[in-house]
Amino acid sequence: MLERYPADFVQERTSVRPGCTCLWQISASADKLICEAPEYDHAYLRHRGPLLDAWILYRTARAWLPKATAIELGDLPAWACRPRFPMRELLEPEGRVLTAARTRVETAID
Repeated sequence: MLERYPADFVQERTSVRPGCTCLWQISASADKLICEAPEYDHAYLRHRGPLLDAWILYRTARAWLPKATAIELGDLPAWACRPRFPMRELLEPEGRVLTAARTRVETAID
């Protein structure tokens, strides 16, 4: 599976210890294979930190509740992302990451 991706992405992805959940598992793309939605891994690698981990755990628990909705990359809250990202131009006024940011992530992986 890792042969599909650029070497720098593979190196960074494999440098992170696997966890009990991830962005992909709580995403709208969870019905696909994880290798079909690498943008979630890329977003996690760029934003990883304790606040994002806590938010992912919260959303994982919330997924078991009735009427739970899957996330998109644009749903990542700015407060849970590392300070160096998201860049201001990728934020909506209410602090959420623009949906257009997903296109940037996908383009960077291609």
